[in-house]
Amino acid sequence: MSDSDSDTSDDDFGLSKPEEPDPDECCGSGCNVCVWDIYNDRLEKYEQLLEEHKERKRLLKKIKGVKEHKSSFPSNLQVIYHQDDGSLTETIHRGVTKFVQISNISEWIQDEKVYVKIEMDLQSSEFKYTTGDVVCIWPPNDPSLVNSMLTRLQLEGSHKVTLQTTSNTSSIPSVIRHAGQRATIEHLFKYFVDLKASPSKNFLLLMSHYTDNKDDKQKLEYWSTDNGDADYRSYLRSDPSGRSKSLVDILLDFPSCTPPISHILDNAEPMKERHYSISSSASVSPLKIEVALNVVKEGQCSSWLHSLCGNTGRDVLCCVKPSLEFSLISATSPLLLFSHGTSITPMRAIIQDRYYVPYRQTAETWLFYGTRYMSDYLYKHELEAVSSESFRLIVAASRDQSGHHVQDRILEQSKHIAELLLSKSSLVYVCGSCSFAETIFQHLSSVIQEFGILPKPEADQLLRGWQQEKRYLQELWG
Repeated sequence: MSDSDSDTSDDDFGLSKPEEPDPDECCGSGCNVCVWDIYNDRLEKYEQLLEEHKERKRLLKKIKGVKEHKSSFPSNLQVIYHQDDGSLTETIHRGVTKFVQISNISEWIQDEKVYVKIEMDLQSSEFKYTTGDVVCIWPPNDPSLVNSMLTRLQLEGSHKVTLQTTSNTSSIPSVIRHAGQRATIEHLFKYFVDLKASPSKNFLLLMSHYTDNKDDKQKLEYWSTDNGDADYRSYLRSDPSGRSKSLVDILLDFPSCTPPISHILDNAEPMKERHYSISSSASVSPLKIEVALNVVKEGQCSSWLHSLCGNTGRDVLCCVKPSLEFSLISATSPLLLFSHGTSITPMRAIIQDRYYVPYRQTAETWLFYGTRYMSDYLYKHELEAVSSESFRLIVAASRDQSGHHVQDRILEQSKHIAELLLSKSSLVYVCGSCSFAETIFQHLSSVIQEFGILPKPEADQLLRGWQQEKRYLQELWG
């Protein structure tokens, strides 16, 4: 029990603890209506009410300062409305995102899986990339949700605002990092607040502060506590459509609550950008970015991109970031590449960089690729057409009659792999799921154990040492 709880008496909450029954009141016959059963039921209810009141007192203490000073509610953001249409100055943070035009977008279907292949034109943008980078794409909210949000908050979407940090923080809020300091309100709600996401408990607490309706305030405060968690989750599931209640829903359901736009931008769930490995080489196509992605049924970004298939000329909001782990370190070292599914994309960029640049001298490259069917896979014809004696394409098709996996191909080529690893100091690139990467690691360890005559602990340690030295690179998901 905390000190604050120990200083609290029953009288503080208007509760009285049930008195124990007199021993003489119990007949001892084990009857159905025993005074001790009644007492225990009353005691249990009393303790439950007492805990709820204490939880509410702790919550009220937590927001006491908020009640006294509205500006004290945590906010790292200040929104300033302005009328001028002046251009951005060098002192204004421009944000990392830019609109880039789609020059080509198409779907590709294998079995029941749907993929989207995209080409983006960089000629009118400031973006530059290097082989191995990733492109981050922000999917837009549905226009109807944006309009509902603007109407509910009585905001004009075309109004320009300047975003500034407050004295509460020394860091730059994500909305400023990504959107820049100057934007329209519609742009901010369209791309940088996830209007479909369910509000966090901290956001419920924020809403409870900006209402004068006693019932709404109490309900929101209660939902923000651990005791109110079940009721809040029940509310989120109460939409007749079966979807979870969203930020827009809760603002519509509680019309008495209108938090400032600065608090919404700073505390609501941000729209999460999606990261896609760039499948084109910067040396070959410096003014074009290519990606390929798997369409996920409930994936907000992949589903939206799929809906654009055939519609060239559309703009996507994006930025380019260096891969945390992947980069083309050397053009002269041998390469061992391992990937499966859409994780072929960065490998394709590396291969383009090595074999599509005229007169570039390069060492041998081995690509081990896992797919479902040998007859058709991403970039099949392009990879098969790479004209070089130093390039080896080894495909494992899990759903063909042979039913091979990448690890089977590693065993078949173990002697050559051992030579590349132990004699030629080959670089290793692995792209795919975490389970795929673990499988590759264990099979490469087995190759080293067999041909390097090392026990497993030492073989594993050797590979991990290569990872530390950036000789063994991984880009993983899931």
